[in-house]
This record gives sequence, C-alpha cells and structure tokens, in this order.
Amino acid sequence: MAELGQNAEQAPKELEKLPNKDALLSELSTQIQNGKLASVAFIDLDNFKQVNDQHGHSEGDKCLVAVVASLAAVMLGKGKIYRVGGDEFCVLLPNFSSFEAAATAERIRLGLDTLQPFGGTTRVTTSIGVAACDARGIHANAESLVKAADEAMYVSKWTTKNRVTIWPAPEADRQLADDNRKRAQSDQRLSALEQQVQNLQTQQQEFAIQEVNREKEKQQRQQIKGQLAGFLKEAQGIQNSIHYNNPASLYEKSDWERRVEEYLADNLDQSFAVRFHSPKQQVTAFPVGMNPPMRGPWSDLTAKMGMLHDFISELRE
Repeated sequence: MAELGQNAEQAPKELEKLPNKDALLSELSTQIQNGKLASVAFIDLDNFKQVNDQHGHSEGDKCLVAVVASLAAVMLGKGKIYRVGGDEFCVLLPNFSSFEAAATAERIRLGLDTLQPFGGTTRVTTSIGVAACDARGIHANAESLVKAADEAMYVSKWTTKNRVTIWPAPEADRQLADDNRKRAQSDQRLSALEQQVQNLQTQQQEFAIQEVNREKEKQQRQQIKGQLAGFLKEAQGIQNSIHYNNPASLYEKSDWERRVEEYLADNLDQSFAVRFHSPKQQVTAFPVGMNPPMRGPWSDLTAKMGMLHDFISELRE
C-alpha cells in the first residue's frame, strides 16, 4: 500500500463516496426480508483521536482513506463497506455466517494492524464486533443486527482492543468490558478534578504573587514619597536662603538638584528625571528686595519644587 500522505486531494472524495448508516440499514433490511443470511462487522479504529491530535484532521482523513483501501483489499467484492461514524465503519457480508464473518473480520484486523501510516510513527489498530441474523429469527431486523455488532465491538474495545468479538460475547468478557469502561470514566473524572485543583492552586498562587507585588509597590511608593517630601522640605530651606540673597545658597541649590536627579533616575521612570531638567513654569513675581542675580535660581528652584509636588501626587496608592 502507498505510504499515507500521498493523493491528499483525493482523500475527501474517497471518504464521501462511502454509503452511510441509513444506506446500510436499508440494504440490510432488504437482505433480511428476503430471508437471506447476513452478517455485519462493526469496525472502530482504536485511539484514532490521537491521530487527529498529533497530525491534524487533514492527515487523519488520509489515514482513513488508507483504512478503507485496506478493507476493500480484504473484501474482494464479497461485501460492502459503509462509513457510520468519524472513524467507524461497517461491512455488510451477505450469506456469511457469524463465524465466516469473524474470519473475514480477523483478516481485516490483521490488514489494519500492518499499516504503517505517517512513516510508521503512528500505529492504527481496530476493534471489531460481528453479528449475524439466522433462521431462528435472532436479529430479525436491521437495527437490532447492527446494534448487536456494535455491542460486540464494545467488548473488543474495552477488553484488549485490536481484537474481534462475535455476538453474544462471553459473560466474563462483557463484565470485564463494563468494569474497564467504568474505571476509565472514573479515571477521567479524577483527572479532571485533579486538573481543576491544579488550576485553582495556580490561580491562588498567582493571586498571592500579585498581592505581594502590590504590597511591595505600595511600600516602594511610600518610601519614594517620603524621600521626595524630604527633598521638598530641604528645597524650602534653600529657597528661603536665596530669598535673603545668601550666595552660599547657590551651591546648596546645585548640590540639591544633583542629588534629586540621581534619586529620580535610580527610583523612578527615566521620563521623570528628564522632565525635571525642564521647569514646568517660570516664576515672574519675585520677593521684594531680591537681588537680580538671585532671581533666576529662585525661579528655577520654585518650578522644580512644583515638579516634586506633581511627582508625589502621581504616586497614588
């Protein structure tokens, strides 16, 4: 068989042309009404969801095309293939007893077991159930016969997978299948609960981390506000010294600006430090008696003190 992945454009057509379950029931009903022996093999691919998850639905369709080709190679025109679900197929075998149909189903199983799709990286197996109508009137209608084959497939699926089961399956096999399915459902529920707990724990951890970060930011803002308030109080003293025309206040002002700018650069966004270099406003009214050389430094310091007020107000809690 050609390696899967070829003839990608033909994949949808190969699947769409298969008759569906309604066609199966109609043709099977005709067979039964005519009093003829008929068997149905219900074929379900094992773990096919993993194929779609790992390779995508487009590649999954190519895999299904190869499965259909394998079924046809076994049938050799002795039966008809129907697609009754996403990865479920039925084969109608006219004039086949259940044992003859089981032998054919086993050849189907072996054929699919030897497939090596996707370069052999993914294994495709199948669980098959077989049922037949007979002269005693067992499964005297099409729906009953298909349901019986489905129930037999269920036993194959939930015991070992990759096997053929004839209806009616032994009681021990049916019980094992029920137990395994219940256990799997319980494991799924447990896994879902564990995932919910893990998600909740993760959310709680994230919330706790956010709370810690918020508290740290709050403390940092308080520290910065306290430091800026200290700078502001110190500037008021320098401003008073400039007001009284103290020449030493010019050096104090220069040193104060240097220390404030360094602090802003280290503790606030760089834009604050840049803004600090450009006074927000120029003061034109000066204290009475201030010497003209002192007016520029006094005005500059006043504007920068206004900036510190703005910085403090921006550090809202």
